[in-house]
Amino acid sequence: MSISETLLLDAQELSLQQIHEKLDSLPTSTTAIEIARCKKPDLLVPGFKHSCRLSIQGDLGDYCLCGISNAEVEVRGNAGFGLGEAMESGSIILHGNAEGATGAFNSGGLIAIHGNAGQRTAAGMCGGEIVVTGSIGPQGAFAMMDGILLVYGAAGAMMGQRMIGGTIYLRGAVESIAPHLEESRLKEADRLRIGLLLLKAGVEGVARDFRVFRPTNI
Repeated sequence: MSISETLLLDAQELSLQQIHEKLDSLPTSTTAIEIARCKKPDLLVPGFKHSCRLSIQGDLGDYCLCGISNAEVEVRGNAGFGLGEAMESGSIILHGNAEGATGAFNSGGLIAIHGNAGQRTAAGMCGGEIVVTGSIGPQGAFAMMDGILLVYGAAGAMMGQRMIGGTIYLRGAVESIAPHLEESRLKEADRLRIGLLLLKAGVEGVARDFRVFRPTNI
């Protein structure tokens, strides 16, 4: 396969195991992959480390794209529980809604949800960035240790519960926040960070529209 070719995989013609076998044997020259006609497969492409562009068409099931690094992934569809859990680097851009625990335990990389995300978005995250253009469910940033969660819409109850580090930027209303979470003044460094995040996620907006929340212990 030449450098300019795209590897095409049909999720309706190939089993999940066959897809993973083909991805495991990729030549280093592969720069683009497309997985078409996904119908909510669970555990799609776990631990994928190849540096390339990965395009996925269709809806994903639970725990897809977990532990990935290096790849730039774009998904046109919705995703189930645990999208991008334990991600290390690279990016996931989802054009749809995601269920709970998006980006849980991430240590790096960017996840951008162009839609809504469910409960415990960014739970246990210890690095990286998550941008949600819609709203998130309850317990956003649960036990978060580091990183950034930026939400363009609203947040559910108990945002920041057990959060010990990191930053939440919120544009919309919040139902309730954890007792140790406090709203801080938006500083110039925050405005620059928000602007860069919006640009990376392909979202239009201005930094001054956001509020910033951090746990009181940092």
